[in-house]
This record gives sequence, structure tokens and C-alpha cells, in this order.
Amino acid sequence: MSICINEIPPCDVCKTGVNSKVRCQDCQQHLCSSCKETHDSFKGCRDHVVVNMDDVTVNPISDTHFKDICSNHRGIEARCYCKDCAIAVCPDCFVTSHISHKFIDLQDRDNVDKFREELRTLKDVLGDRISEFEKYCESIEKVIEDINNSAKTSCKTVDKQVKQIYCEIKELGEEVKGQIEKSRAEETGKLLQILGEMKTSIDDLNTSVKSSADVLNDKSIVQVINRIPRVQDEKEKSCLRNLDMPDIRYTCFEKGVIDKTIILKQLGTVEIQEESRFTGSFNLAELELQKGKYVSGTDYHISGQTWYLGVKKVSKDNNSTLGLYLYWRKTHNTNCTAQYKLTLLNTTHAKTVMFNENHTYTPTGFAGWGGHRL
Repeated sequence: MSICINEIPPCDVCKTGVNSKVRCQDCQQHLCSSCKETHDSFKGCRDHVVVNMDDVTVNPISDTHFKDICSNHRGIEARCYCKDCAIAVCPDCFVTSHISHKFIDLQDRDNVDKFREELRTLKDVLGDRISEFEKYCESIEKVIEDINNSAKTSCKTVDKQVKQIYCEIKELGEEVKGQIEKSRAEETGKLLQILGEMKTSIDDLNTSVKSSADVLNDKSIVQVINRIPRVQDEKEKSCLRNLDMPDIRYTCFEKGVIDKTIILKQLGTVEIQEESRFTGSFNLAELELQKGKYVSGTDYHISGQTWYLGVKKVSKDNNSTLGLYLYWRKTHNTNCTAQYKLTLLNTTHAKTVMFNENHTYTPTGFAGWGGHRL
């Protein structure tokens, strides 16, 4: 406990002789750090003006209650806000220069509460827009990750195929990978530009929200009134922001059967896939330990929807059946029709099984849909 020294008065609440840290201008009391926390926790003290004791001792004028001052007469309290001139004036200035103008009575508590509530509502709207923008950025980042994974998978496929071909074809394989990397760079470049713009918008809106919060914490209603048009304009501009996901092209490398006579053709071709693809890997040995239970893969976001693969192994009468499923997480209350192709790769026996499905998912129905059983 520090004893009150110099010119700093002790706390008026706890009466322990501890130096006060702040002064509440509304309560007209000096408060120590502990009592200030209690004071700030009261709902009725939310809008109180609290001044650091350093400011009070250095500038005694600040010990008076903060009020809106007339724009023309320093030290005289403003009673009206002229809407035509956008300034706060005292009664004399209002009568002499603004009598015919539209005005706001700064002493009307209903007006003060109305404008503060309006700015507070606008601030909250911007906060909601920030959340939407952040979710949009997360979707873009996920698409970028999918593009990179698609390009990485394609490059690995190229590497495996090139290793089986005569060494003279290796250079052509590198050229194919270059096409994939170029496509990846172009697509991620477009999205990174959008992502950068969106994060800049978020930073601007965060700055605006902080500024609005600072204005609301201040006792001046004039600053609140002056702040509202700017925040209203920012809200309208943010609502016009397009959050649709741009069209994305994915790279995919299709392998061919190796034939040395036409080795360039058999190396394969790079295709730009307009549709989205993803791959799930499952270890059947682990599935044996979970008979009758579904095992789900990683979530993938496609066209604003969340999808994932699932598998289930069932053993009956010494026969094993493998179910492959495409699941949809019901994040939107709409129907969703999906056309998809599932490919099962058996890496041990170099066997591939493919089949196509077309299904309409409904929000009230089963979240996932069984694709096939082998």
C-alpha cells in the first residue's frame, strides 16, 4: 500500500489513504486503481468521463466537467448544434447568426441518446461487415490452398510418370510442370489481389470502428454528430462490396500409357479444370478397428458449400464391402445438386476404380450421400 504524498489526493471511496489514480468527473470523486475497476463495472458509470490524475495535477482546467464549447466563444458552453452550418454555438450566437437555421438542442437528453445510439448502431453494423469480410478472406485462403494442393499433386504425378519414361523425355516433363506452375501462379495471383484488397478494407473498417468507439467514449455529442455521416458512408460502401467467389481454374495432369514411339504424347497433357477436385486418403488397416463406423476426411469448400469424403468398411460372411461417400455439411438452408466422380486408387495392386454420381442434397435430408460400394 502506497501512502498519499505530494499533491495527489487519496482515494475518496476506500478511505485507506492510497493515492488516487483517476478522477471521475461525473461522480466528482478520486479513485484508486482498485476502486476504478469497481466503478467501471457499474452499468450506470459506462459513459462517465474518467481523467488520469497526472492530467488533473498538470492541467487543473481539465478537472472541470467536459462540455461542448461554442465555436466562437471560448469557455462558453454550446447549447445548440446548427445543422446547416455543422457547428456548435452558444445561445447568443444562435440568436444572432443561426436563428433561421435547422438546429439540434444539445441539452435535450433524448437527442443526445438518439445520436449516440445511431453511431453505436452504425459501429455495430461495421463490426458485422468485418466478420463477413473475414469469413470471405478465409474462403479465399482455402481456395488458394486447394489450388496449391492441386498443382502440387499434379507435379508429383508428373514426376512419377517421367521416371518411367526414357531419360531423354525428362526435359519435356519439366516443361509440363512449368505450365502447371504458371497456371497456379496466375490463379493464386488473382485471388491474392482480392485478398489484399479485402484485408485493406478490413483494416480501414477496424480503424473506423475504433474511431467511433473513441468518439462514443468522449463526452462531446458534437463529435458524435460529425462522425455519423462518415460512418454512414463507410457502411453503404461496405454493403456494396461484392463477396462472390471469382471463377477459379484448377490444373490437373492426366497420365497416358507409356509408348516410346510417341513418348511426347504419352507423357500426358496439362488440363485446366473448371470444376473443383479434392483427394482423400484412408488406411483400410485402420478401418478394420472401426467396423460399422464412418471415417471422414478433411473439409473442402466448393462454391460456398462444405464437402468431405467418407468411407465405411463392412465385413459380412467373410466378404468385405467398402462404401465410398460424398458428404455435404448443411450450412445453408437450400437444396444443392452435385454431379461428381469418385476415383478409388489401390496403390498396392496399381488398380483404379471410377464411377460417376448425380444427387440432390436437401437441408432436411441426410447430410451425406452414399456414392458407391465395392
